Amino acid sequence: GDPPLSLVEIERHFRRIAADPRPYGVILYLRGTQMPLADLQTLRDSILRLRARGKRVICYDKVYSLANYYLASAADQIIMQPGGMLMTLGLRQETAFLKDALDTIGIEFEAVAISPYKGAADSVTRTDISPEGREQLEWLLDSRYDMLIDGIAEGRSMSRDDVTALVDNAPHLDRAAAEAGYVDALVNEE
Repeated sequence: GDPPLSLVEIERHFRRIAADPRPYGVILYLRGTQMPLADLQTLRDSILRLRARGKRVICYDKVYSLANYYLASAADQIIMQPGGMLMTLGLRQETAFLKDALDTIGIEFEAVAISPYKGAADSVTRTDISPEGREQLEWLLDSRYDMLIDGIAEGRSMSRDDVTALVDNAPHLDRAAAEAGYVDALVNEE
């Protein structure tokens, strides 16, 4: 099939739609969108710009992850397919350590860290995460989490505590998500 649209192409389409005097809007069928956080922010900003130009934006998906829900929170409406769910389970990060694997084939990697916080080579020189590496990873995850929570709170006019509860109590089945106001409607794709 055709390659997916780039963020630049999506922005170009949004600008064309925004300039059109007819009352068009956009339905974004997310389909479990997998994007780096920076791309999600870029697309979310594009949605907000389109809405600021008076166009309606609706997001539709069967299952919303925390990242997709963050994206959808910029829309006028969040619609979920019946039988779907909110899987706003938070964030996680994995790190692989290869020292033991390298040892088994006789390879030893040598590195000198000029600071305990310089851990670029940790994955090949250590068997587990250092305290400093854990501190940095937790800081990064906390800052990403705060950004997602704040964006959802702003987009859905919810308190930060309510959004935190949305994450802490996930997953949410379709009807429960609608009753709690996390989604605006349950609608079949057709």
